[in-house]
Amino acid sequence: MNWFEPMMITIFLAFLGQWVLSKLSFPAAVMMGPVFFIGGFQIWSGSLPQLPVQFVDVFQIILGLSAGAKINKNKLAVLNKIAIPALLVVIWTVVFTLLMTIAINYYSSDLITAFFSAAPGGINVIATMALAYHSEVAVVSTYQFVRLLVILSVVPLLAQYIKQKITHSEGANAPELEIIAAEPAANNKSDLLKKYGVGVLGGLLLTILHFPAGGIIGSMFGMAAMNIFLGKETVFPPKVMQAALIGIGASVGLEFSPLMAQKIQQMFGQILAFSLIIVISNFILAYFIHRITRWDIITCLLSSTSGGLNQMLIVGDELQANTVVISVLQLVRLLLIVTCVPLVSVFITG
Repeated sequence: MNWFEPMMITIFLAFLGQWVLSKLSFPAAVMMGPVFFIGGFQIWSGSLPQLPVQFVDVFQIILGLSAGAKINKNKLAVLNKIAIPALLVVIWTVVFTLLMTIAINYYSSDLITAFFSAAPGGINVIATMALAYHSEVAVVSTYQFVRLLVILSVVPLLAQYIKQKITHSEGANAPELEIIAAEPAANNKSDLLKKYGVGVLGGLLLTILHFPAGGIIGSMFGMAAMNIFLGKETVFPPKVMQAALIGIGASVGLEFSPLMAQKIQQMFGQILAFSLIIVISNFILAYFIHRITRWDIITCLLSSTSGGLNQMLIVGDELQANTVVISVLQLVRLLLIVTCVPLVSVFITG
């Protein structure tokens, strides 16, 4: 089998997987479709080769640009006003991730896999980082996906239940924040060229220098710096992000094998148990934030849950929670993970 035929099979399975799961309204369908379809093919035949490492570098840069596009003067102004709950999110994330890493590693001899499995950065970011290290990416993505399924199954229902129980006399809305509105999204070619140019160059530079997860970090900070400097938001093209997620899903799916599938099957009970523990820890964090700030419990719950920025914003908008607070605190967690996880990974791998 030459290189062309397996590449075409990989591309076909990746797009077929995301299309099928999207039609079924499956969680994280764009990424998990390729994981399931290509992973299943690998378990059945194991004949498809890994994608070149340069592909993963490109996916990292795209993810970094997408994350950096969300950072602007507006978010920084809000962050300054909610510094205490943001600090609590940071401390809680660091401490609990380390505790869960130790717990997961007790059942596994691979510390780096345990660390990526425990990290609450979202399946797309963590899976992309795990691909760059000598970790068992299939195990990591299974941990992250099961956690996402638990979160998306439990949190919206719980939030809806709480919403029905809350009375207006209890103060259902978070305290009003004086928001400095960002300017409309930059839509002239010159600004966009500067932003994407600086972001891509930042990602390429750190990648060439072999900085841990340099593609994500360099492009994210490059894009964010230009957003702040130019004083405008950037709406990242969803089709580009979709293509990157399909590629990440394909890369993860190619890591599967019959032996890896057997190992995941044996570990599934503990994967589910640890996922439930992590979700419960999110609820505890939400309670502490609520006690400190007196914000409504739904805003606190969606700000604390490590289910991904976009997913929590959708639920928050439906339940009339404070989406500004949710977006900023979720962004704080994302920035922490993107900047700290690569450095800790280097320390673990020696």
